[in-house]
Amino acid sequence: MMKNFAGVRIVLAVMATAITSLSLVAPVHAAAATAERSNYSTGEAQRPVERFTIKVAGVTFPAAQTRELWAACGTNDDPGKLVRSFDRVAGPFGPKSDLLCGTAGFGYRHIKDRHMTQWQTLAGMVGSNWRDFADFAIAQILKAPEPGSPTFDQARNTWTYRSPVQIIDQNGVVRDTYRPFVIVAHQDTKIITAYPAR
Repeated sequence: MMKNFAGVRIVLAVMATAITSLSLVAPVHAAAATAERSNYSTGEAQRPVERFTIKVAGVTFPAAQTRELWAACGTNDDPGKLVRSFDRVAGPFGPKSDLLCGTAGFGYRHIKDRHMTQWQTLAGMVGSNWRDFADFAIAQILKAPEPGSPTFDQARNTWTYRSPVQIIDQNGVVRDTYRPFVIVAHQDTKIITAYPAR
């Protein structure tokens, strides 16, 4: 009788060990299966990240762009506070146009509120942020506008500068082209707005 009890105890001990082992292994397999399904569903393991180069007016946007610093525009800062001064050719008198803090209708505040997302879409293609890329694009467009630009809008008393922005893939193929607007006031030459467009 005692031998039978001893045999039962041994069998129970073996079963308990087996159950414990299964409970430890199962979550590992489940986690691996979940990760595998996740990678498959997102294409993470199959689809390489596509890399782009962007040229503005024929000049390649640097991977590590050292841009001119933009002055901060706090809530209480005057609309006339200078954010950044850009060199410019043609158009209104003088060799420069200033980006001011501005208002909802012009300048930095207008560009940030109305067009930041558009600039960020392009900036994201080259791993940059909207201000660095917008700074580079505005500078190049004002220095090297496309043929026939700038144009004068007599009704608004403004000058419109445009130049091509080419999105180039890693094989050197131009995948898309934008022609952003940079609009400058005729009277005081300040930058009213700047935004990507086709």
